[in-house]
Formats: sequence, C-alpha cells, structure tokens
Amino acid sequence: MLRVWGKDMKIGLLLKLFLACLMVCLIFDMYMAWYNLPRVRASMWQEMEVRAQEGTEIAWGTINFCYQLEASGLVSRADARPMPCLP
Repeated sequence: MLRVWGKDMKIGLLLKLFLACLMVCLIFDMYMAWYNLPRVRASMWQEMEVRAQEGTEIAWGTINFCYQLEASGLVSRADARPMPCLP
C-alpha cells in the first residue's frame, strides 16, 4: 500500500510494469546522452575532416595534372586553365 495525501492507494501490476519500463528508458537515454553521444560527435568531426582533406587532395591533384600537361607542352596554357565558374 502506498499512502498519498493521507489516503491508502493500491498500486496495480500495470502501473508497476509501466514504471519499470520508464526507468529502463530513462537509464538508456542517460547512457546515450552522457556516454555515447560525445563519441558519436567526435567520430562525425573526424569523418568531416577526412572528407575535407580528401577533397583538397583531389583539387590539388587536378591542378597538378593540368600544370604537368602544360609544362610538358602537350596542351596550351589556355587549354590547361580550368573553365571559369561564373559567366
């Protein structure tokens, strides 16, 4: 029996199961928020840094390829330059 505001209340099985499930969900949420979320965030930052580095390497590789073509004389300077993005 549970005494609330001076009255005896009987807690049923359904309410007990609901409270147990609620506690499990709260514990899981606390785990995700305080323990797992910082790891996921750090992993995402690392992945974004790797993507940025790979994109930069691709751009430098393209520029170097065009420069090598021009330096070897296979392509004129005007053809080796990239096309402008703006009209």
